[in-house]
Amino acid sequence: PMLRTSAVLFRASRLVPINTKTSTGFTEVPVIPNARVILKDLYERILVKTKEIPEGYPYRVDLENLVNHRINIINEEEDCADIEERIASDQVELLIHKARDELNEALPALIELAPWKESGWKDKQIPLIIKEVGDGSMDLSSFSSEEMNIFSRTHEIEKELAKKKEEEEAKKQKKE
Repeated sequence: PMLRTSAVLFRASRLVPINTKTSTGFTEVPVIPNARVILKDLYERILVKTKEIPEGYPYRVDLENLVNHRINIINEEEDCADIEERIASDQVELLIHKARDELNEALPALIELAPWKESGWKDKQIPLIIKEVGDGSMDLSSFSSEEMNIFSRTHEIEKELAKKKEEEEAKKQKKE
């Protein structure tokens, strides 16, 4: 009885991260009692792994910004429910799965492909969609005026892409 009481007291203390939910609501996704600690560790390991990508490479810049933002939230909040609310993306258990996928699959695949070694990678135009997620306002100062113009034309670009797709499908149907 004494061990059980002390474990409950310890679990409820400020020293241990709080994850009080009883279910995630997803089949085969159990509640992770120490999710905050695991998530922070995974994010810190992602930051270490991103060092294998050149500093200016956009994927690295965006990933580091996202992960650093989330680490700051984790450092500021102890309760997993508060972390989930501020990140405004998923439950911590699902964030852990996504972080593991990033660390063990996406980053190694990108590093192996090394697209930054291709000449002219900096000049390639990539469609840009900016979406604010979570609390606070997004710092847009790192985007060029050209990128901001593209962002403001998002709907026009989406229509253009849809039209091109329809034209390609029509060409395929004519060939058949």
